[in-house]
Amino acid sequence: MKRIGGLLGKKGIETAVVPLEILKAASGAIPIPALGPATDILLSILNLAYQAQQNADKRNEIVTRCVKAHVTISQHLENVKITSDVAKNIQQFERDLKDVRDFVERENRKNRLGLLFYSKSKKEELQRLTTQFEDTLQLFQISTLLSLQEASEHVTTWLQHMDRSIVEHVNFVASLPHTEVAGDSPGVPTVSRNDILSRSHIHSGQSHTYYTAQMQGRCVVMKVFQGGRARLNWQESNAFDRNISNPHLPQLIATSSVNDPVLFSVYDFDVEVSVESFIVSSVRKGLTDTFDCGIRLVHGISTALHYLSEQGVPLANIGADEFHVFWDTNNRAIITMDSPLFDNSRLLSSFTEGTASRSLAVLDSIISTIFHDINHILYADNLDRSGNEDNQIHLQAFQTEVTSTHVGTGANEKQNESLQPSMSTAQQSAAPTVKPRRELVWKAAYGRAGNIRDISQQYQRLLALQSHSGSRQSLRRYRDLSKPQTYHRCKGYSREEVTLTHAAFDSKIVVHASPSVHEVCLVCGEHIAEDLATKLRFKCHCKQLDDGVSANIQCTKCFTWQHEHCSLQLRRDQDDYVCMECQIVNDLPLQEKRHYRTELNNLCIQNGWAMHLDDNFVGPKDDGIWTTYVYVNGLIRGEGNEKSVRASREQASYQALVYFGRA
Repeated sequence: MKRIGGLLGKKGIETAVVPLEILKAASGAIPIPALGPATDILLSILNLAYQAQQNADKRNEIVTRCVKAHVTISQHLENVKITSDVAKNIQQFERDLKDVRDFVERENRKNRLGLLFYSKSKKEELQRLTTQFEDTLQLFQISTLLSLQEASEHVTTWLQHMDRSIVEHVNFVASLPHTEVAGDSPGVPTVSRNDILSRSHIHSGQSHTYYTAQMQGRCVVMKVFQGGRARLNWQESNAFDRNISNPHLPQLIATSSVNDPVLFSVYDFDVEVSVESFIVSSVRKGLTDTFDCGIRLVHGISTALHYLSEQGVPLANIGADEFHVFWDTNNRAIITMDSPLFDNSRLLSSFTEGTASRSLAVLDSIISTIFHDINHILYADNLDRSGNEDNQIHLQAFQTEVTSTHVGTGANEKQNESLQPSMSTAQQSAAPTVKPRRELVWKAAYGRAGNIRDISQQYQRLLALQSHSGSRQSLRRYRDLSKPQTYHRCKGYSREEVTLTHAAFDSKIVVHASPSVHEVCLVCGEHIAEDLATKLRFKCHCKQLDDGVSANIQCTKCFTWQHEHCSLQLRRDQDDYVCMECQIVNDLPLQEKRHYRTELNNLCIQNGWAMHLDDNFVGPKDDGIWTTYVYVNGLIRGEGNEKSVRASREQASYQALVYFGRA
């Protein structure tokens, strides 16, 4: 970067435009707090000079060029490798900034810039900017910065490939009114309510409401302030937002007049659907869209929160419930704060022990809540997967013929719709055509990233790999072999958990063959109730244990589970399935049976259980039916229906013994 001060002195102010383009572009692409304010100070000084010279065309030319450079180069610099020459570049850059400051002060003394002082307000503005410039230089962190020389080389190339949307953006900025500036938001243009057409309501905060709107033919988002503290909230919100420069935070581009009865702010992004609706549609499309949407969401949220923390915003003091996430039409997550007041005491609070971990908890809470809501919309149940601990010894990696080595391409996504590696080809062909239950899960319990900055950087690299089909990140697939919570397992059931973690490259897909407790089975529609005793009730006449994969079926008489392929009735839609043992028991004469009541009584005595028999007679005296219920610790564990009370008790006792696995 050439000496800007020398250029200003020899060839005029407009000669410094090109270096400033690179400076402005780098400040928008690199998360260094002091870089953006320093650039804004220089541009403001030059802007004042142009205003004093009555040269509005040159002023607009600078703004237009800077916007062009910022939009184009920010797209390129995301993945440029930081080299060892960075320190030298930033040191040179700092010297250039000091030269500019010295030049302005020197020329001021020589009255070459005397036109700047045509009014008292302009003089005070220049003094304020000069003071802020001093503070900015003291805050500079000369540790990491992209090579300005490399950035300069790419500016020309990228400007040649600007698409129509960038041109429209430049024209839009140039067309904004500049005649009136809000007293509490210097540099932010004001607009009339008549220039904005609201379209639809998208979110309500504690003291404001968001609407999609159109302003001068461009889609924007309007934030309307309401309530008794609307004016104070509007002032504090604008004061905070006008210094924000991050693609995942709202960019303030206009605001209402200070005298407007309805106070509002306008932001440069557009929303068509909620973040939940967009991700739900992606989950239904397949694994590729699910994974891509998930990493974009995590990257956007972590990037925004990291930027806010670098600006001194104490995330731990604000809390996750005061943030809201939008999904804009450019496939980005936009984070807003719903706090009614930007309390200075919170923003200026010092960092204490554990602040980083609490800030990380805010990130975890935001992502987990969104994923939970998405799964609830898809499957109408209320499950929290974030607290589940995946025991690594029970996760077995697998690859099958229907599973691609990457997270899907357009050609193999249909093959990859369901991952059922444990079923044979015959079993898969006989299974019902039910799409797998696909969920997004955020696991905060493990991962190698220790802070929000690391999470943001890792997901940025992963997202860059996903954007190039030749370098897509392989997403590992695991079969869950842990002991199931329930033996309820319908043929064709499968659950795919797209699991994202703090460490982006530890993400994986975990495939389950059994539904979890409180889940609604997609095959039969049954709500899986929580009953720990179900683990004792698997008893198939093949004498084999549950393999954790094969479909099971439950007897309606003794309530035990058996392998469906071993049962007498293979169809799951029959509600009156009776296992082989219950059918045999009902056919045997009573005298050939064991004394089940005595065995049950002994079992209860050994375990300290309370047993009670309840006999009821229904029907004519000579042709009635005895019904007996066996209660163990107050719960029904068996039922008998026979002509005699003895036979009824024996049948009920037998069912209880089957329940406890003793028959």
